[in-house]
Amino acid sequence: MAPKLSGVASKVNDAELEQLLFDLISIPSVNPKFRTDDESDESQIIEFLEGKLTGYGFEVERQEIESGGWNLVAEIRGHGEKTLAFNGHLDTVTGANMPDAFNPRIVNGRVYGRGASDMKGGIAAMIEAAKAAMASNVKLNGNLVLSLVSDEEYGGTGTKKFLEKEKPHYAIIGEPTQNEIGLAQAGYIEFILISEGEIKHGSTLKIGDNSNAYVNATKILNRILEFPSIGRIRHHLDIEMPNTANFCPVDHRVFTSYAWMTVDYYKVHVLIGVAPGRTAAESDQMIEDIIEAVEGLVDDTNKNGQRNKVEYNLAVPPYKNHGFIQSRDEFVEKFEQAVDETVGSHIHAYVLSFCDGTFFYDKGIPTLTCGPGIMELGHSSNEYVDLNEVRLAARIFAQATENILGTEAL
Repeated sequence: MAPKLSGVASKVNDAELEQLLFDLISIPSVNPKFRTDDESDESQIIEFLEGKLTGYGFEVERQEIESGGWNLVAEIRGHGEKTLAFNGHLDTVTGANMPDAFNPRIVNGRVYGRGASDMKGGIAAMIEAAKAAMASNVKLNGNLVLSLVSDEEYGGTGTKKFLEKEKPHYAIIGEPTQNEIGLAQAGYIEFILISEGEIKHGSTLKIGDNSNAYVNATKILNRILEFPSIGRIRHHLDIEMPNTANFCPVDHRVFTSYAWMTVDYYKVHVLIGVAPGRTAAESDQMIEDIIEAVEGLVDDTNKNGQRNKVEYNLAVPPYKNHGFIQSRDEFVEKFEQAVDETVGSHIHAYVLSFCDGTFFYDKGIPTLTCGPGIMELGHSSNEYVDLNEVRLAARIFAQATENILGTEAL
């Protein structure tokens, strides 16, 4: 059983938290790059939250971002110069693959709906924690900022815009970790592999013939998975940090009589998640080593008569990011203490999916990732968040605000 809390955390209102979560899920906020014709972008949820947060008494500002759309920044000003930022993204992927995606419902203590886990559960918990700070009988010895951003799911331009104007001293990213403390986040490499072959009668294709572009691409992808650097598991404190890989065919030319004709063009979108090193420079070098190995593999296959190439001209720059490992400093210890005081104990975690935390880390801002939900459920047809995790997250964030910034009685 979690300890009984006082101060800021005691002011968390579960009923209002649950209603806010339902409201957020019921408002489609699909990133424009992914939405279908009948889905809304982030503008409606921005308008809804602007009204809510203004009504709560926050100082609220809209920030226009270059990709189109808005961030919402809400602040509680206290004494002192330190600023703690709660960062979360309002955009989701499409709900087209999820029945009743924007009709939130509770089943066995789980709230289902698009964005429930990624990451409207975290957004609701951070807002309720900030609201609790305003309602408590303590005065913060620093400032609390809610950085509610657009475009995390595609280009990260929302958080980049926020950091052009603001540099908080600490950041907590509310992405789903099941309330474990994300000390490390994966980086990534993203590229396109294109194989070209030759159209010919499929039954004449001898073993070892390079005419089938699909076969050629598949051989390269399997070889990538065999790289020792891909299979290696790194460790930090009590955390295992594996690499990941996903291959997605995005274009090909093939005729209806599949088995009787070869594939002369095959295009694959490749995403490799790379466990970070102790420093950004070390992480960058590991990524460059993998890129060099991939390009060398492609060159070798072409010497054997294949026609393969790698392209990095993706729509979203950059095509690589190094991730980060947050050192265990006073900020981390105070957040660990907040989890211990709220839940009873804490667990360190490695965030497999890239999210906006790296942008804070690159600005020299101590950064942690922690929030309700399961990352693997994001983007899925079965997305949900455990309601009890959301309640605990709100209390963790509230207690962390008190521990990190410090308070004085009014």
